[in-house]
Amino acid sequence: MLGAPPVRWRTLVKLAGFLLSCSLLAGCASSPVIHVQRDPTVDFGQYRTFAWKQLPPMRNPLLRQRVVSAVDARLVAKGWRAVPDAQADVFLVGNVSTREDATLNYFYQDTGWDGWHWGAHALGMQRIELRVLRIGTLVLDVFDARTLRAIWRGVAQGYVPDSEARKDSEAMAAVQRMFRDFPEAAREP
Repeated sequence: MLGAPPVRWRTLVKLAGFLLSCSLLAGCASSPVIHVQRDPTVDFGQYRTFAWKQLPPMRNPLLRQRVVSAVDARLVAKGWRAVPDAQADVFLVGNVSTREDATLNYFYQDTGWDGWHWGAHALGMQRIELRVLRIGTLVLDVFDARTLRAIWRGVAQGYVPDSEARKDSEAMAAVQRMFRDFPEAAREP
């Protein structure tokens, strides 16, 4: 280790704390988590048409319109057709919920390590930060219109962004991911 500069432990500990804080904050900015379930006993080859039985109840009517349009577009791209209720093979039902999630973050600004021994302030200075975030959940269910049996469910859950533009872009991305592997419509006979 000739010529190497002396290592300052305080500097290394502060740097490690800073990097840990950055990684935790980056984790909070993740996109919604998507879960999809499908009834494995159902043959989707019998379905061609859909109708909305319940639109997702959202406070922002413009966002609701965009979510419904995005779902419609994804289904149409897979060969499905929107029709009136009486002609539908499947019904779509949307639901939305939100809840608040509070987290406490502790930040130590000094370790109390003073070279070769612990100082009088062994834990160092501490800062506590309270964060209250809203978690939103979008649930889209698909029911067989004849039997009213649930055949598919998509759930998107994540932190609700503060900006309307991010809410819109994340909702559109969630719908796209949710319907990525949705079955193609049955071919016309």
